[in-house]
Amino acid sequence: MPLIRISENPIPESLQTHWVTATDGARLRCATYPCDDARGTVIVHPGWAEYLEKYVEVAEDLHVRGFNVLLIDPRGQGYSQRFAAEDRRGLIDDFHKFVRDMTVFFEFTKSRFDGPYVVLAHSMGGLVALEWLRAGLGREVKATALSAPMTRLFSNPAKRAAVRTIVRCGMMLGAGTRPMIGAPNHSMSFESNNLTHDRARHARFKTLQLAAPESQAGAPKFAWLDSGQVVMTRINRKGGLDPLEQKVLLVSAEKDQVVDPTNHARLAGLYPQIEYHQIKGARHELLMETDDIRNQFWAYFDDYVDRQLSDVDSVKPPGASSTFPSSTRSSNMSAI
Repeated sequence: MPLIRISENPIPESLQTHWVTATDGARLRCATYPCDDARGTVIVHPGWAEYLEKYVEVAEDLHVRGFNVLLIDPRGQGYSQRFAAEDRRGLIDDFHKFVRDMTVFFEFTKSRFDGPYVVLAHSMGGLVALEWLRAGLGREVKATALSAPMTRLFSNPAKRAAVRTIVRCGMMLGAGTRPMIGAPNHSMSFESNNLTHDRARHARFKTLQLAAPESQAGAPKFAWLDSGQVVMTRINRKGGLDPLEQKVLLVSAEKDQVVDPTNHARLAGLYPQIEYHQIKGARHELLMETDDIRNQFWAYFDDYVDRQLSDVDSVKPPGASSTFPSSTRSSNMSAI
């Protein structure tokens, strides 16, 4: 079972990788990280071009909070089913492939761990989680926390309009399987990146990618962007998130350039089911940011999850999680 190992990202001994099979036969990778006397289980859904090794630190942060953890490789990323000319199962031409996969991962989680169940999703994963909940497929989940969810792309309206036009033209020309040429890879150059202020965490993911080039998703493909736009448009329509049956935590990054943070505030103003917080000065990858920004995220997470799980007998009373450290690792970078 493939697992990318680098010295900067030690893997806990009890973390184990698994294959699960999607409804269309695609092979998907995930990892389990059990916790003794767990208070519940958290499913971590990464964003675009990410995979489970990047979230080992996050898994450790959840572990010390008393949670079992399931980390996933979204389809087409890491070692989950990749697109190939003779096998289109890895081609994301319909975002509901991700949604159906989420149900597969959840059923696998239930076969391994007891609840209550919590979802923690970043960026693209946040869009998948919202659509999964909106479709009524996550009723057994007690809490859902979203980190900078992909509800609308780009903070710059002109860039957003330009990309929408380019994608539309590309799809009309039959370029769905082709990558968008010129899309910058912010994960490979710290100085020009718009993802995080934390040099050490940025370098760690770069090293992971260099250690296993085959794990990289590459530039986003036209079909991925087009199918994602369909779901984002549906969520932003009037009443698009009315079907949400539980309170959802949405933590937004003030300096986000990847997704539009003003859209997060807009959605929170429309739907009382969304508990909204914005972290000042933060870039897109809140969970890969500097310690002070991550600590703010975890404070919001702890408070929200304690309240959502407060009716479960085995859960500690609200405020108990404040005794847990905000992070199991410490960045060498100072606060911004």
